[in-house]
Amino acid sequence: MDFLKLSQDAYDASSAFLDTNHRSDFEYSLRAFRNEHAAGSKYLTEEYKSRSRIFRPKTRSIIRKNEAAAMQAAFSNKELVVVEPGNPDDLMSVASAAAMKEVMEYRLSKTIPTFELYLGGIQDAQATGQVISYQYWKYEQKNGKKIDQPCIELRPIENIRLDGGADWIDPVNTSPYWCDIIPMYVCDVRGMMKQKDKDGKPKWKTYDDAVIQKAR
Repeated sequence: MDFLKLSQDAYDASSAFLDTNHRSDFEYSLRAFRNEHAAGSKYLTEEYKSRSRIFRPKTRSIIRKNEAAAMQAAFSNKELVVVEPGNPDDLMSVASAAAMKEVMEYRLSKTIPTFELYLGGIQDAQATGQVISYQYWKYEQKNGKKIDQPCIELRPIENIRLDGGADWIDPVNTSPYWCDIIPMYVCDVRGMMKQKDKDGKPKWKTYDDAVIQKAR
């Protein structure tokens, strides 16, 4: 089975669905957040070239107010999470809940930029109506240093591809594929192409710089 062709077909089909049904809405929302007229507006034509290309930031000011209210509600308490035991009469359950709370408090305040992620998620949800995050555990060893911690990353809505026939209530679990477009530096791409598996075979397809330049 040619998995590379299946991946390309999935990307092409999902991109066509996104361009046809949602991209114009995303662009309209993001331009409104940046105080810019929508694409195709008469204020962007030659007849209105002497007029201002921006408008009063009502959309942005409303989103900023909602962000401030949400951040106040989320961080007005010193404790980020509340963990309660399932059985208050069980000493092991109480101790387990207390330990779990301390671990989560440490992770959310030390290794995960909770404030920035929360604010960014609210802004995405307000601007485009959707927010997407990717949770994973990062473990790597490099130059004698070890990274072993949970990570949360926000994904731009336009960089996610799903099948158009997925259930709108649960699109992630019902879509037959998930495309996560991650921008990368050329040096990182070259490094990945040099990686090999246990059998000594390259993990990634190797391309020269001319082919990589076309991806831009």
